[in-house]
Amino acid sequence: MKLYIDKKCKICENFGKIIKEKNSMIEIKDYREKCSESILFEDGSKVYYEFNAIHRALSCAGKKNIVLNIVLKLPNRIQKILYKILSKNRKIISLFFPRNQTKT
Repeated sequence: MKLYIDKKCKICENFGKIIKEKNSMIEIKDYREKCSESILFEDGSKVYYEFNAIHRALSCAGKKNIVLNIVLKLPNRIQKILYKILSKNRKIISLFFPRNQTKT
């Protein structure tokens, strides 16, 4: 199993760390390796994109997310629009998340 994320994005990188902590069998890769512009998850012969990729990665890591489950019930067109808005603004959104502080 492989999860392709934007390794230059704090939100994506933190998501990748959470997934890797919960399931060490999932490899975390940079999505540019796949010439992709969105997060994707490979599970055997299946490939999941955008919110479906996030949902599948979380499921394989044994985690659930209520908000994501609600988003996945929306029509595909609305999901695509919402994903596009979030992905284009993820660097601004990441400013509102606390930074990792190293202990000395």
